[in-house]
Amino acid sequence: MNPFLLVYDALWDMVASRADLDALVKLGNRIRFDKDAPATPMKTAIAAGDMPELVLAGAGMSCNLHVASNACQVRKRYQWLCSTGEMRIEKLQSVQWMLACATIDWQTILTRLQWPEDSGRGFVKRTSLLDASEGFSDPQRNRGIVGWSFVWGCEVEMWFATADMRA
Repeated sequence: MNPFLLVYDALWDMVASRADLDALVKLGNRIRFDKDAPATPMKTAIAAGDMPELVLAGAGMSCNLHVASNACQVRKRYQWLCSTGEMRIEKLQSVQWMLACATIDWQTILTRLQWPEDSGRGFVKRTSLLDASEGFSDPQRNRGIVGWSFVWGCEVEMWFATADMRA
């Protein structure tokens, strides 16, 4: 598996390990875009039971292919997106707090990842939660969902041996 997919899965695993996630976001409302996802994971028709919805999406990246004579640096950005479907702010802030708490142990989880797999070489060097924007969702753009929503960026810095990338 490539390192971007390893990180995507690990970010979800960190959140899924939280005991409070089940009370906040039902399993069917956690939208994933990885190997186990259906071809079109986003729901087109939204019912009250479909909220809140939590999504992890890719949001871009930057690369320094020659950060050192033998290494490449990649900063991959992801976004947590949440639509609550309600006007009370408690659900929004509860999901945000859960994400902050889930991410606190990134060093334990993400630095265990290895690429090439089983090589003994970890590649994740830093993870940061970036700025978040929140407000009322735009029902015209967000499948008719009304209520609070947020988009919270996350950046994962990865370093790879040039020789591994060439192989």
